[in-house]
Amino acid sequence: MIEIDSQRKKVLKNLISSCLFALITLSVKAQDNSGCLTKRQLKKMQSSSLSDIQSFLKGEDWSLDRASTNKSFSYFDDLINYDVVSWKNSRNYYGVGLTLYNASGKPNIVVYQTNSDCFNKLMTAFKSTKSKTSVSEGLLLTTFVESGLTIEFREYSNDNYIYVYNSSALARELKN
Repeated sequence: MIEIDSQRKKVLKNLISSCLFALITLSVKAQDNSGCLTKRQLKKMQSSSLSDIQSFLKGEDWSLDRASTNKSFSYFDDLINYDVVSWKNSRNYYGVGLTLYNASGKPNIVVYQTNSDCFNKLMTAFKSTKSKTSVSEGLLLTTFVESGLTIEFREYSNDNYIYVYNSSALARELKN
């Protein structure tokens, strides 16, 4: 049997405690999806003002990435004019961003680029709604419609996007 004096025992105990704390901290960070936006937040952004969205995102550690005004946005080969504002998640999540297409008197178009964990978590949140799925070159598209909003989950080989928009308002605009 190996004898350990009380001083070495204390050092060994502290070392083991430190290692356990580090492992628990890393495990919690690996499971932390706090950078993920929720179903409710995405749906609310579609109808919220730009200033309300900016305030909310600032409080959630998102930072302004870029903004441009009166930009023509191609949708199904039709041009629609919106101001475009983009944010990045400050928690340093690679490939996580939010783009808001905003125009006075029109509902917002929200485009959320996220990681696979958040993407799958959000898709699960919409599963109670009937969906339509289609596949085209390099894209798996799952579409949900809830209360006049269209939510598109666009899964590419390396990227995941979620589009949220008012389908009837967009259809009216495309007719003009």
